[in-house]
Amino acid sequence: MTLRAHQTTGTGAHIGFRVKIGTISNTRLGLDQRPTGGLYKTEYTQLSDALCQARKIAAMIKTVSLSALAALAFGVMAPPAVAGDAAAGEGNWRSCRSCHAITDNAGTVIQRGGRTGPNLFGLPGRAVASFAGFNYSAPLVEYGATGAVWTEELFAEYVTDPTSFLRTHLDNTSVRSPMSFRMRSGAEDMWAYLESVSPAAE
Repeated sequence: MTLRAHQTTGTGAHIGFRVKIGTISNTRLGLDQRPTGGLYKTEYTQLSDALCQARKIAAMIKTVSLSALAALAFGVMAPPAVAGDAAAGEGNWRSCRSCHAITDNAGTVIQRGGRTGPNLFGLPGRAVASFAGFNYSAPLVEYGATGAVWTEELFAEYVTDPTSFLRTHLDNTSVRSPMSFRMRSGAEDMWAYLESVSPAAE
């Protein structure tokens, strides 16, 4: 990398020079012979000051360049995603049980609950609005027809505000979800709990 610098002397003369980062020297700038006095000594001092400043700038650029190369070589570490706490999710099941139950495929009841909402066993990785025998709302069926599958991100978005979720994904501000409950916090914990009691998603 080449750094260009300019210095105006006390006589009004405009001095320009180029230096290559890491190879700045007095010799390359013609300053290997120090003048003894008079006008040339003044210009020598001014040019020397400019050289010192150029060296400082070059050092800073070199440091920044090395940092950028290190970031490219090793990658910038992103903060790890916060994992849900299955135990905390189980503790919060009380907010879901008025509408939902968790019953495995053999009929074993994992969590008792209401039938207003579908069975949540096997929800992680399941196609939206696909639990057999449950009468889903028309907007959710429409969204399920897009091929959407429940992921942690979709689940968290949905339970935070079901109506807003459907309006966003269906691009229709008139639809409403029959699910009025909103989970203000802990969606990642509930997802972790549902994963812990469900078979691994294929």
